[in-house]
Amino acid sequence: MGIRIGALAIAFLLAVGFRLSMTQFPACTALRRALPHLGAGARSLGAGALALVLVATPWLSKAHGQPIDYQYGVGWHERAAEAGSAEAQYRLGRFHETGLETAPDLAAARSWYGRAAKQGHPLAQLRLALFLHEGLGGPADLPGAARWYDAAAVQGVPEAQYNLAVLLERGEGVAADPVAAARLYELAAHSGIAAAAGQLALMLIDGRGVDEDKVTALAWLMVAAEKDLPGAAALRDNLSAELGANDRREAEARAAALAPR
Repeated sequence: MGIRIGALAIAFLLAVGFRLSMTQFPACTALRRALPHLGAGARSLGAGALALVLVATPWLSKAHGQPIDYQYGVGWHERAAEAGSAEAQYRLGRFHETGLETAPDLAAARSWYGRAAKQGHPLAQLRLALFLHEGLGGPADLPGAARWYDAAAVQGVPEAQYNLAVLLERGEGVAADPVAAARLYELAAHSGIAAAAGQLALMLIDGRGVDEDKVTALAWLMVAAEKDLPGAAALRDNLSAELGANDRREAEARAAALAPR
């Protein structure tokens, strides 16, 4: 565990632009002496290395203007990832997905996301699900995407809740379940996902998966329109024209209460 923490701390500092001096300052000299041990795994020096990084932080902050050495940072992420750090594995997935200063490697990103996802990292679970959903870095796998969306959704990731709701509403990769879809849309909408608010409003208008409730539907369309969801303003205006003045006032009051905090 110590090796994971120390290597990850070093990797993070390096990846965001802190290139450690190996000669000028005692703290960095001590780090230099600790790094080979971390890399070889000879002893659990991670906790000590982390402490040294924290000691060196004031100097590193002053050195922030130095050129960023991405590959050096990636190398230390790889050490932490191979030692089992889910956070390092997730970060490597992001590095390979975006490419940093090199071409993106979606297959490598998918692999690292998979390793972190299996350890329960919620954002890695979301990214893996997206890769499986869209066929990035390998073949598409809708049932697999649904499973990983579900894993991330359970941990409260709004994007995963929304994407799983879409699959459940359409019956793609999973059996259609409008009740579960509506519930997940509502969770995601409360977290500020405008598309989820729009889809929930449509289900409330039609009474699919939920009881028909046009007043609450109008409230969610008001929320979605405030977030500039395409088409939401037109739907809001059309539905508002169907309802009476009292219902419109009630919808406005509900919209104020529904707006994410």
